[in-house]
Amino acid sequence: MGGGKLSAGVFESGVVVVYHFGRSAVSAERFTISGQAQVAHVAFAPDGVTLAAADNDGSVYLYDTASGRQTGTVAVAKPVDVVAFNPIGTLLATGDSSGSVRLWDARTLAPVGETMEARVRAEWPHSDHGGR
Repeated sequence: MGGGKLSAGVFESGVVVVYHFGRSAVSAERFTISGQAQVAHVAFAPDGVTLAAADNDGSVYLYDTASGRQTGTVAVAKPVDVVAFNPIGTLLATGDSSGSVRLWDARTLAPVGETMEARVRAEWPHSDHGGR
């Protein structure tokens, strides 16, 4: 999938569709995520080839979008709400709704350090001025 831009769409049935926008054409590759869990979030590695798909059963599946093959699985203790790679693609971060974040070695899929727990709860700002 060299050149162009990539985008991914997530569907409730555990299907992720990767769209490749080339200069003159758009192509799509369909990935069915292992198991029957709902996919919560996807992220591309900086290489533009590796795709991480997080599900609500506590797993992150890695795919090679060029070959369509699953290349690894990370088992997380809680349902995963967000997944991201660092800018150079060496670390994978997983996060859940409680604010916990875990780092993983993107090559070996081994945990890096301890789980980081949120110290504050994020809330939407509100106005005490009655809408004025």
